[in-house]
Amino acid sequence: AICEYAMEVCSPILCQPGKNTQSVNATLASYLKPLEGMCVQRHENWWSFEFCFKRHARQFHLEAETKNGKRTMNTVADFSLGYFI
Repeated sequence: AICEYAMEVCSPILCQPGKNTQSVNATLASYLKPLEGMCVQRHENWWSFEFCFKRHARQFHLEAETKNGKRTMNTVADFSLGYFI
C-alpha cells in the first residue's frame, strides 16, 4: 500500500517581489527553490511535526526536564512520516 500526504505551505519566503508570478516559463520547482535547506515545525497539543524540504517529514513529542535548575527538552517519541529519495 502506498500512503500519500498533502501539505500546504504558506510563507513569505515563497514570494519574490518584483517578479511576475504568472510567468509562462515558471515551474513548480522554481517556486519551491527558496525552501531548499529549510525546515518548518508545527506544535499541536501532544505532537509536533517537522517538514524539511527535500529531506524528511516527522512527527515527534517533546517533554521538558529540569535538572540542577537547567531546563532541557527531550524527544520521547519520534516517528518518520517519510524521506526524500
